[in-house]
Amino acid sequence: MKFKYVFSIFFLLSSFNVGAENTKTLETLLQDVKAAQSQDSKIWKEREARFLGEKNKRSSLFEAAQLELKKLQSNSKSLSRSFDANDVKLAELANDKRITMGAFGELYGVVRQVAGEVHSQVKSSLSSSQIKGRDTFLSKLSNTQNLPDLAELEKLWQMMLEEITLQSHVAQFQAPVLTRSGEEVLKTVTRVGVFNLSDGKQFLVYSPETTQIAELPKNPSSSLVSLLNSFEPTQPNAVFPVDPSRGGILSTIIQAKSWPERLKDGGLVVYVIFTILIAGVLLAIRKWLYLRQEEKSIQKQIEHLDHPKSNNPLGEMILCYNKYQKDDSLENLEVRLDEVLSKHIPKYQSGLSTLKIFASVAPLLGLLGTVTGMILTFQSITLFGTGDPKLMAGGISQALITTVCGLVCAIPLLLAHNFVSEKSKSLNSLLEEKLSGLLARKTESGELS
Repeated sequence: MKFKYVFSIFFLLSSFNVGAENTKTLETLLQDVKAAQSQDSKIWKEREARFLGEKNKRSSLFEAAQLELKKLQSNSKSLSRSFDANDVKLAELANDKRITMGAFGELYGVVRQVAGEVHSQVKSSLSSSQIKGRDTFLSKLSNTQNLPDLAELEKLWQMMLEEITLQSHVAQFQAPVLTRSGEEVLKTVTRVGVFNLSDGKQFLVYSPETTQIAELPKNPSSSLVSLLNSFEPTQPNAVFPVDPSRGGILSTIIQAKSWPERLKDGGLVVYVIFTILIAGVLLAIRKWLYLRQEEKSIQKQIEHLDHPKSNNPLGEMILCYNKYQKDDSLENLEVRLDEVLSKHIPKYQSGLSTLKIFASVAPLLGLLGTVTGMILTFQSITLFGTGDPKLMAGGISQALITTVCGLVCAIPLLLAHNFVSEKSKSLNSLLEEKLSGLLARKTESGELS
């Protein structure tokens, strides 16, 4: 700052000449310099006073912080002594507790174990679908860290006795039931011991996780459902199917596919096989009825040989014999009679080859469906691996159903073919026998030409 003033004076002296006028200017300059110096001095004093005030304030805060530190240190020592004393006291109390408990320690462990077992049994029991809230007390008792009192022990014993008693009771109560469509409907539920639940029309299952009663995805076999529908809890000696697994067996049974479902899994090949079966059976029935009618007409004609009729093969042969036996030779008569016989034999044998082809094609179609199903099964194994045996078992089961259907179709068709074929052969043999008899009669009569 002083350098600034000296520089200003030097600049002014070098810029002005010495004279009366210059003397006045220097005095003005001197006054300005003094005024500026006075102003700067005032500012410095104000700053010095403010700094001293801040210094005193910080000194006071520092002293207060030291006092607080000493107070906290003193309190910490007091708390440390109290903690050590409490630690010793806790050890003494724990030792006193161990001594006091004595034999009750074993009782405490047994109670917790039994309460845990009963809690698991009660929570999964079907009786909990009717009586709610029992698992709360048992869960608390199995996880408690204190000795149970007499009231808790009595309540545990009563719950065990109650669960045993409920296993032999059949009860009805109102409860919301989750239907297959996902709706909750209030129904009258029948509980048979702790084994089965039903609404009178179908079986129900109880989920311990959701505490919800629900319908099975589908009903089991009709025989079980019929027993369920006829069951009356008030009747003595009433018959009711019991599931000892408390719903597990029922859930497994409904997973088994019925025959209509299995046939549906077979696909188009199964429908083709059964179409062949129906066509073959109808053909065999029609053929058997025709042969049976022919057999009756022939037997009727045998009973009345003196009155031949043209509505049956034997009658036509007799009429032909009577017409040509006097005029024709034996060879010509045989040809004419063979002509009459050959006209009917193809009728008896028609359709038999078709029936045989049906019986042969059916198992081949079954084999085709099996091979196709196995190809699809191996494709699934390629995509998803062999981690799930149910996937392979289900695919193989679907593949083999076509083989079963093919055999089911072929066996009755083979039997029908054999039966109808034997009937046709018997008629042929009968007519050939009668033909031989007619020719023998002409031979014996001496009417040879």
